[in-house]
Amino acid sequence: MPAPSARSLVLDLLSTLRGESMPVGALVAAAALFGIPENGMRVAVTRLLATEELLRDERGRYRLGPAAAPLSERVVAWRRIEGRLRRWDGGWVGVHSQALPRGRGETAVRAARALRLLGFAEFAPGLLLRPDNLRGGVSGLREELLALGLPRATPLFALRELAAESDARARGRWDVAGLRAR
Repeated sequence: MPAPSARSLVLDLLSTLRGESMPVGALVAAAALFGIPENGMRVAVTRLLATEELLRDERGRYRLGPAAAPLSERVVAWRRIEGRLRRWDGGWVGVHSQALPRGRGETAVRAARALRLLGFAEFAPGLLLRPDNLRGGVSGLREELLALGLPRATPLFALRELAAESDARARGRWDVAGLRAR
């Protein structure tokens, strides 16, 4: 898995703090673990402040801002994931990934993070999948993805009755035992 961007690392770290703030020094130290230079982290913090995804509590301490609420809600939802699951009937939710923005721009980063947070994995070039096992189905998943930054025009759809070898390959994209253990 590729290293996170400075922007996504800041948001991911702060989303675990339940509204508390973190000193910039801790953010810089965390970035170093992923090979992100200090300057890159400080630029990301400045940009996140400009978009109100971060707020400054006091000199050098930051917390999530109102524009980061969907991400924060998603992190909290993982603590209650069992209540969001429904019995899996073998269906899949697909995303046509060729339609996604490319590069390291904000739209591309947000789209990639949304799909990663909601468990999508590459099945084939241009096609991302995840099991269709969340309450609310495709329409509920679409709303969550849009709130997290997936562009509205991204094709999202249900898939049923994959051929046996394709189904086995799709199932192999997730370490089910590892996910259950975590």
